[in-house]
This record gives sequence, structure tokens and C-alpha cells, in this order.
Amino acid sequence: MSKEKLKKLIAKGILTPQQASQYLRESSHIPLRNWLIDNRYLNEGRWKQIFPKENVALPHSFVLDPQNPPVAPPKQQNVSEDHQTKDQVFVPKTHNTFRHYKMDKKLGEGGMGKVYKAVDTITGRVVALKFISSQFITQNDHKRFFQEVRAISRLEHDNIVKLYEVGEQPTLYYAMEYVEGKTLKDVHKLSYKQIADILRQVAVALDYAHEKNIIHRDIKPDNIILSDKYQAKLTDFGLAKDTEIQSSISRTGNIVGTPAFLSPEQVQGAKVTPQSDIYSLGATLYYILTGQPPFRDESFVSLFFDILHTTPPSPRRIKKEIPKDLESICLQCLEKKAEHRYATSQKLADDLQNFIDEKPVYAGKNVWRTTTHYLHKFTMRKGLLFLVFCNVFLLALVGENVPRSLSVATPDRNKDKDSVPNSDFAKVETSHKLDDGTFTQEIIDFGERSRFLWDPYHRGMLFYKMREKNSKYQRKAKNIWNKGVTIFKDNEKKATQLKYQLFYMDMIAVMYKKNWAGNPIRLLHKDCRGIMATIENFSDKSPVDVKILRNCRQFNEVLQIIRDYKREYEGNKSQAAKRAFFDSQRRYGGYENLFLALQGTQRLSNQIKFLHEALNAIPYEELVYVELLKVYREAGFYEEAEALYDHLRENINPHLLSADVEMLAIYMSHGKIERAKQILDKLKNYEIFASSQVQILYAQYLFLVDKNDDAQSVLKKLPKGLTVKENNLRAIIQRGLVGKTVGDQNVLLQAAKLYILKDNIALAKKYITYVENKLAREDRAAEKKSYLRTKANLYRTQLLLYRSELRNKRMSLSQIREFNTKLSDVGGHHEKFKSLIAGAYFAIDHNLSFDVFIEPLQQRCDEHTFFRIRGDYFFRDKKYLDAIGYWESSIHALPFFHDYLAEKQLKALEALNAK
Repeated sequence: MSKEKLKKLIAKGILTPQQASQYLRESSHIPLRNWLIDNRYLNEGRWKQIFPKENVALPHSFVLDPQNPPVAPPKQQNVSEDHQTKDQVFVPKTHNTFRHYKMDKKLGEGGMGKVYKAVDTITGRVVALKFISSQFITQNDHKRFFQEVRAISRLEHDNIVKLYEVGEQPTLYYAMEYVEGKTLKDVHKLSYKQIADILRQVAVALDYAHEKNIIHRDIKPDNIILSDKYQAKLTDFGLAKDTEIQSSISRTGNIVGTPAFLSPEQVQGAKVTPQSDIYSLGATLYYILTGQPPFRDESFVSLFFDILHTTPPSPRRIKKEIPKDLESICLQCLEKKAEHRYATSQKLADDLQNFIDEKPVYAGKNVWRTTTHYLHKFTMRKGLLFLVFCNVFLLALVGENVPRSLSVATPDRNKDKDSVPNSDFAKVETSHKLDDGTFTQEIIDFGERSRFLWDPYHRGMLFYKMREKNSKYQRKAKNIWNKGVTIFKDNEKKATQLKYQLFYMDMIAVMYKKNWAGNPIRLLHKDCRGIMATIENFSDKSPVDVKILRNCRQFNEVLQIIRDYKREYEGNKSQAAKRAFFDSQRRYGGYENLFLALQGTQRLSNQIKFLHEALNAIPYEELVYVELLKVYREAGFYEEAEALYDHLRENINPHLLSADVEMLAIYMSHGKIERAKQILDKLKNYEIFASSQVQILYAQYLFLVDKNDDAQSVLKKLPKGLTVKENNLRAIIQRGLVGKTVGDQNVLLQAAKLYILKDNIALAKKYITYVENKLAREDRAAEKKSYLRTKANLYRTQLLLYRSELRNKRMSLSQIREFNTKLSDVGGHHEKFKSLIAGAYFAIDHNLSFDVFIEPLQQRCDEHTFFRIRGDYFFRDKKYLDAIGYWESSIHALPFFHDYLAEKQLKALEALNAK
């Protein structure tokens, strides 16, 4: 086949006969397309023109082991173009055969793919097969895969895993040496000399790779495998960088590697060097010696700050028995500046060998340590005499130069302090004041620095400062709220309004800061500050006098003037001024619903859009996960919330209790009692379990599992200050509504939902029917908000009832008509959106007509949500290719959910193949 192609290329003048002969003689084990493109005889577009029927995305495999002949791949089953896309990926199941490999078991996941143990049926050797784990591979993934392959194929060393074969058909894969053993992370009870010898082997292997211009960039205990004889094997070059290739995949600005073992230059997104691997190897040594990485902050931002600016704790502080020389070697590797670390990995290996041989080490270039090492070989008397002699000699040598050297060294230290990179960290301590405008200007400038849009470090720093500022607001707001409750005589609603008015006032001041001079809002803001100062100075013990109440009313009036002025400003100014205003409002105000607790002023769909953008841009910010779980719970995205929570727990922070509480509420509202119990068991070990929010959920759990006495006991201990819903739930569980059909309609609906989860369908129907009849008798002319909210609540409660009733049967035609007509008249933006989502998923689950939902979903949802729901519908309708296409569009809109949607795509592919 290759000869026919070569003849065609020679006929077209692309190759000479000599070049074609050279390929057959020297490079026939490489796919012809790859050889032509690598040697720049043609590009991929020209290849497609010459060979249009050739599937360029899936060439044959080729063998890289020089000791074995090239292996021709077995014929694959043909798949029609209608059923196969270029992104289609095969993930093998254990005990199956893949090409000429017999699969044994899955070994794990790392780098960019999944790894399986397999047996090569041709050679008989045991190999580790690695596959790209993502089912829909982007161009960058494809390039990085072959970057990894090229890196490993050039390395032949006893302490580096060997590569045998690589291919792209039917999916990207390669076969490498299988090492029987454990990772360094899983090995315990090693002596200090054994630890030094293992790290020495890795350092030698790294030095060999560095000589080949290859930097590993992801050194960590998981990537070092130990055989039974303690031979170290360095693996997973999935992030390796070829310093001879100027690739856009790993350009400066991207953070690549495992966070806890990253070097300072990797955290900054700067150019990596061999010293970066030395730092990571030092962090690995630190982990093996102490059982923890050098820094282990809960937040990525705090972790990055420590890596850049904080000296790691001395290993001997954690474990006193650690040898001093080994500690010195470790800390030498962890120097902040690359030039202060070991010059090469070989020098690190030599120093580790010195430790093993009980020779003085060169870490820190400490001459005094070398001298004292040899002093131990003398007797005490000779040693003391030698020590006195050294002191006299040093004093005579240094003499008057000591003060001068100290005075010269001081400016250098100050200079280093001033030249600390990324001064964003230093600004955190000085930019808390809102009135100086520094922080506001930084937010505006941030939107203009497009190179930071996908940089987790810089975005994380910005959000860190916002969170710090918000924490100050929250403390002040809590104080204002507590005083407001007293002022308004336990009227919590008015106290909450007062708290949010404080936030609103400060937000207005920020938005108008650039045009502050001569702005009428300046005087109003000053009045607001004066009034707020009076309220803040109010003491709980002092009586609520007329002056305080008058100030509260005046505060509301002034804020109303500000709102009126804002509307006038937006309506009367020139178009340029309006654009400038809305631009500044978008840049700062875009974060308000996340960080300034103003979510009530934003539509639920807009909150989801913003949080999706934040999730894309700052994937390491934990607060985004918590806020997104909240809005997912309110909107009814239970499956997505579970995927988000699992990702947070597995990859970001498994101990984020605020996320656990949100997920507990989701499980309780969705009736997943067993999952809720797991979270409750975890929370019992923390103080947060005693909070009213968790206690009310715990009481609900006990009620659903028929432990009513225990639930009553929990409810009696609850403090005051519960939300309306929590008070309703307490009333339902404490007093019960069995046999009663009186009371607030929303309380009855809440009771109905609770009894649906408890499988008491008859009682739930009774409450729903009562509320439905009562709403029918009410005056609809006014269309009050309370009426519309109750109607929307009734609609969603009926859907919950239908779900419970229709687990094993379909709806009747009359029920379908009734169901579709109710959707258009269910309340305001929040209620319509929640009802829309509930109705759409109900239609998907029960094979109902979906057309009525398409237009409102497109209007109210962001692209990711719309495409995801459309994909779910087509999957239910057994239109698997359409489902895959919509899910792929959803991935492009929000890459964060790649793995979650890729699993769905795999199910669709399997269903398509079965069909």
C-alpha cells in the first residue's frame, strides 16, 4: 500500500525516487503521512487533496522497539461514515482483546489517559497499554499525545519505562514496559538510605532525559514505580516538554503539572527548565520524608502563594529523626530561585550518593558543615583544638570586612524583596479599602488583559482579593443584620433588607468611582455613610429610640434617590457614556451575584450563566463550586450537581464542608436517602453539624426513615432565626398535617413533597388537590406575585407526584394536554425557569413531546445548558448521533463538564453500535 502511495507522490513531483527509497530503507516503520509531514515534504491539507479517501485521523500503528520487527495491525471492522466520527474513541474492557493485545485489568489513570495491563500475543510480553481517556479528543490533546510518545521514544534508560508500540487506530494508544511493583507513594517503612538511593536513581534518569532536551514537568511519588528489588522507574511523561520544539500547547502562561509538586516557575506560567524537575523531585523527597508535601493549603491560590513566597517547614520539625544532611539536600532542591538549586540532576544524584556513603554533602555549599563532618573523626580534644584554630583563623581573615559585608548585603536583600514576581500577592494586603479605587481599577484592567482569561493563577488571585474584601463585608453585614433585628423588633425581613442595602450602597459607589468628582451620588453616598454610622453605633442594650428608626427610613429614602438617579443616568446620557457605564457595570457588577450576596436581584438563569463562565475561567476556585451547587439545587439540576460535587471532592478539595451541606440538601430534596446518610455521617465529626441548616436536614432525614421521635428531639434543640422554609418544615415534622387541610398553601405543598418522598401518595394528593381548588377560587385579575409563586410551586409538586406515580406506566393524553398548558403561566423569572427545567426533564424521562420546551429553553438557558438538555432528549429518542452532536456542542461551550458528558457520549456510542 505504501509503495503505491510513493509512486503517486513521485509522479506528482513531491518525492524523488531516492527519497522514496530512503523511506522504505530507513523509516518504513513510521506511517508515511507522519514521515512526509515531519520532513516537510507536504502538509496535512495537501495530503488530503492527494489521498481524499484516506482516513488521515486514524493511521496504522507502528512499532518503536528496535528489537522487534514492525507489526501490521489486524483488520478492523468497517464502520460506516454515518456512524463514525473522527472523535470516536474506543475504551477497552478488561478480559477483551484489543488488536494483538489481550487485556488483563485496569491499572489506573494518569497524565492524559487510562492505563491497562495487557499481554502482547505476538511477543508474549506483558505491557502497560495507555489510552487517551477523553472520548472526544481536541487538536491539542492529539498533539500532546504524540508529544508524549516522541519524548518517551527517545529515552532508553534502566530507570525509565520503555515504549514498545504506538498507534491511532481505532483510538490513540501506546504500549510500554509493564513494571511489577508499587508507586513510591504506596511504599512505606523505607530506611533513609533506601529513600536516598531511590531518589538518586530518579535523579540519574532525569539527568539523562535533560541531556536529551526533555523536561518531565510532573515529578511526584505517583509517577515513580518501585520494583521488588527497589529499582526505581520513572513513568508518565504525559506532560513532558521537548525543549527543541516550540509548541503552542505548553506556551508560557499555562500551568501544567500536579499543584502540590509544582515549581515556582510553573506556578507563574513561566518557562520551565531542568531545575523545575529538580524542585519537584525535592518536593517528592520532602513528601517521602515527612508524609506530606511542602505546602498543603486548602485553596489553590493559597498553595500557589506559599510555593512562590513561603519557606517550607523544616522536615526535622515534623520528624526529628530525619538526618540533617538529607534535610539539607531536600531544602536545596526547594529553593525559590532556580539558580540556587542544584545545577543539574547529576549533581543532585552525586549528593545523594555522598549521603549514602556517609560523606559530606554539598547542599547549600556549607563549608562549615563539611568541616564539622570531619571533626567527628577526631577525638574530642583534637576536635576542640582544631575548632579553636579555625575560629582564630577566620577572625583574622575577615577582620574589619565583617561590618562592610553586612552593610552591602542588606540592600541586596531589600532588592530581592522588591523584585518578588507577581506583586498581586503583596497588593492583597493593601487594597482592601474600597474608597481608594485601586481594586476597582484592577477589575476593569483585568477585563482588558486577554492573556489572563484562561490563566488560573491570575484569575485566582483576583477572586482571592474579592473574597477577602467580601469577608469584611460579610462580617459587617452580620453585625448590621443583628442590630436590624433588634431595631425592627424581630422583623427579620426588614433586617435582611437593611443588610443588602449596605451592599448596594457600596456597589453603587464602586461603579461610579471613575466619575466621582461632581457626581450627585457623592453627596448621597456621604449621607448614606452618616446614617449607616448611626445604625452601626447602635447598641443592643440601648432602647430603640425614634432617631434610629428615622435614620432607617431616611436610609431607604436616600437609596431610592440613588436608584432613581441611576435610571435617569442610564436614560439621558449619550450613547458613549451609556456604553462606558454598562461596561464598568458588567466588569464589576458581573461578580456581584457571586461575591456581594445580591443574588436576589439577578435572574436564576443569569446566575447559572455567570457561574458557568466563572467555572470555565477559574476551575480551582472552590467558592464557585459552592455557589453553583446552590443554584443547581434551586433550578433542579440534580444530575449536574452530583457530577460537579464528585469532581470537587475527587480533584479539588474533599473536605469542603460548605459543599457537603449543599449536596446534602440536594440529596434530601431528590430523595436519595443513602447518599444523604453518607454526608451526614461525615458532618457529625465537625462543628458544622450543630448548625441549624444541617440539623433541620438531619431531622428531615430521620422523619423519612421513620424515626419520628429522634426527629422531634432534634427539632426541639433548634435555635431561633430559621428561614421560612425551615420553619415550615419544622412545623410539618413536629405537629404533622395528617387529616388537616388548613394552613398556608406553600406549607401544604412542602408537606406534599415530603410525603411523596415518604411514599405516602394518598396524603400528598390530598394536599395538592386542596391547594389546586383554593387557587381556582382566588381572584386572578390582580396576578399577585404570591399567587404566581404558589401556582408555580403547585406545578412542580404535581410533576414530583407524576414522577412517583409513573415509574412503570405512561401518562394519558388528557394528562399530557394538562401538563403542557400549565407551563406558560407559572410566575416570575425564577419560578418560570425552575418550572421550565422541571417540565423539560419530566418530558425527557417519560417520553413526552419536547417541542413546547425548545424555544423557552433557548431563550432562558446558556448554550451549555441548552445543548446538554437537547442531547438528553435525543438520547431518550434513540437519535444517538444527534445526542452526541449536541453534547459535543455543550462541551465546547463549557469544557469543564467534558468528562461527565464524555461518559454520556460513550453510552450513546455503545447504544449506536448495538443498534
